[in-house]
This record gives sequence, C-alpha cells and structure tokens, in this order.
Amino acid sequence: MTGVWDLILLVLASSAVLDVWVNGSLFASARAILQLKADEWGAKGSLPLTDAATDEPAAETEPAEEPNWLLRGLFWLTPCWLAELVSCTFCSSYHVPWLLLAGCYVPSRLLGEPWNWLALLPLYSLAATRVGNLLNGLLPKPLHYEREHND
Repeated sequence: MTGVWDLILLVLASSAVLDVWVNGSLFASARAILQLKADEWGAKGSLPLTDAATDEPAAETEPAEEPNWLLRGLFWLTPCWLAELVSCTFCSSYHVPWLLLAGCYVPSRLLGEPWNWLALLPLYSLAATRVGNLLNGLLPKPLHYEREHND
C-alpha cells in the first residue's frame, strides 16, 4: 500500500485518535486533569484567562471524580506547554499524524515482508473504526447504532 491509500489510511486513523481523545469517556479524567494543568499555565500569565469568543473569564474544568495516583502523577509530571497542546484539539491535529507515522508507518517499512502488516495493524483498526463512525452518522436513523450512556 503506497501513495494516496497510505495518506487516506493516515487521515482516517488520525481522525479516530482525536475523536477518541476528545469524545471518549475513558479519557474524561485525563482530559480534565490536563485542562487544569493548562489553566495553571494560563494563571501564570502565559496564556489568556478569558474565552476569546465571549471575553468572559474562562470556565474552570474539574475532574469528574477524585483522581487516582496515576492521574495525579500526570498532573505533576506533564509540562504546562504539553498539557496545553493536548487540551487543544486543533493543536493536537497537527501532531497526531506524525506520531502515527513514527510509531506505526515507519516501523512497517523497516520490518519488511511478511511482518510489516503487524506494525500497520493499529492504523488499519483505527481507520476502520473511523469509517464505521462516519457511516453511522451518514446512514438513516433506523440503521444507527446507539451508545448506551451510563451517566
């Protein structure tokens, strides 16, 4: 697989990663912790403390529940600039593709036949998931699958 198909695969996989990060309930606590860290950077004067659209003070984001030791470590060990980068979907959209390239695509080229497909398997899986989600949004309502909300 080369050329245009590789680009399409990468676009779909990157989109799936961003979709899971921004909308996935699994990462809600990590997103909240990183947003708090990014807001801490803003409090030091490096970032604006107001919403650009409303010119109101930025809303504080709090984690859904008491963070475990891993999330507390994430808060203390993550540099503020990285927390801001990960909290911004627009910013992350520039970095996810090259990370997928470095983590999956380049190793697939280095492995050679018949094992190169193993390194591409995460990209295939992410791209297939994204295509399924896009189709779910385009198909008529009776054909949609609905996600159960356990809120």
